[in-house]
Amino acid sequence: MENKNMLQKLFGFNSHSMQVRTEILAGITTFLTMSYILAVNPSILGVTGMDKGAVFTATATASLIATLIMAVWAKLPFALAPGMGLNAFFAFTVCLGMGNTWEFALTAVLIEGILFILLTLSNLRVTYKKSKRVYAMGNPFDNVDRHSDGNYRI
Repeated sequence: MENKNMLQKLFGFNSHSMQVRTEILAGITTFLTMSYILAVNPSILGVTGMDKGAVFTATATASLIATLIMAVWAKLPFALAPGMGLNAFFAFTVCLGMGNTWEFALTAVLIEGILFILLTLSNLRVTYKKSKRVYAMGNPFDNVDRHSDGNYRI
């Protein structure tokens, strides 16, 4: 009983609609489905001159941390790992195609990440998105009238 309470507290596990065995099998299946990135990511980023062993370790560590945060904090059964499309863009376009070093390109990614975090924390991203939506659709209150009964009608 204590283990089920711990699972409920940590992961939002509901013993009435879930089974531990099923969840463990789902986790193993998800890991096996995603584990290809542990081999492919170092191969792709290795062409830029990055150490393949370090890329392997960073990929595994980032995936582990992101998945644990999703499981414990958000209580959602999602596994997270780096995306292959962005890694290929980073390696073949930004580094090899544009002639940038991987250190320079990684610095740009760091700065971009910090900017997105600041935009999200400051709500500027949401404010901008709402302003663009209002202008794209026109003023949403143009066709709304307040009637004598106090209700709004379109």
